[in-house]
Amino acid sequence: MRAGAVLRGLLGVVLALLLSVAVALVLAPARWLDFALNQGTQGQIRLAEASGTIWRGSGRLVFAGAAGFEEGAEATSATASPVLRGVALPGQLRWRVDWAPLWVGLVDAELMLEGMKQPVRLQGRAFDLRLGDGQLALARTDLGALGSPWSTVRPAGAVRLRWEGVILQAGVFFGRVQIELHELSSALSAVRPLGSYRIALDGQAGRTTVSLSTMSGPLELSGRGEIDRGRLRFEAKAAPADPQDSRLTGLLNLLGRREGDQTIIRIGK
Repeated sequence: MRAGAVLRGLLGVVLALLLSVAVALVLAPARWLDFALNQGTQGQIRLAEASGTIWRGSGRLVFAGAAGFEEGAEATSATASPVLRGVALPGQLRWRVDWAPLWVGLVDAELMLEGMKQPVRLQGRAFDLRLGDGQLALARTDLGALGSPWSTVRPAGAVRLRWEGVILQAGVFFGRVQIELHELSSALSAVRPLGSYRIALDGQAGRTTVSLSTMSGPLELSGRGEIDRGRLRFEAKAAPADPQDSRLTGLLNLLGRREGDQTIIRIGK
């Protein structure tokens, strides 16, 4: 009888622990996804104002850029999201995660951000995630919080993104992303707009190349570089579309080193 009572007691403890774990997983707060994003993107993307659970919730995506994040005041409770200083995308990111595939180690989630025409799927395994093709249009956005050199130029403009074949494999990016900056302006120049520009990222075999080109406008920009282990090395050239246009001289002197009619801009070594 005594041994049976002890066994029943142990079984009761085990069942209580299993029930506690199950409840914790069902009610797992959405802010846990911020931790996952922080680890998976080497601190470049975070989730602020998270609410709901990891299975169904919402929050705001915040991009740190080259400077990394600066955390604000400490959260007032263990469940509160941290205050993050970066470029927060306008609108809420909403997600839904299907829990059934997790039993066999698979991820199947649906993501929807204001500005998307339709939701995109995130599928795969923890270290081999695939993002469905999609596009996103953002209203005028201040990019100055991305850090150097953005903090110096303080640019702002409408942003359009399109991506395809995006895979995050063991922290390595594969795929193609195109970013268009429309009607870009700078706090350092009275010329508005400076122009519209296209940035293309192509991730192949663990190496991401970056290219910059001008679509239109009085300021012409072109450049190439690469992202290696999270570090950007990039060189660009800036010049007025009209060599006789002197309105951009002050801005060009601040952007980089002058070489004849061009300004050379270097990021990274």
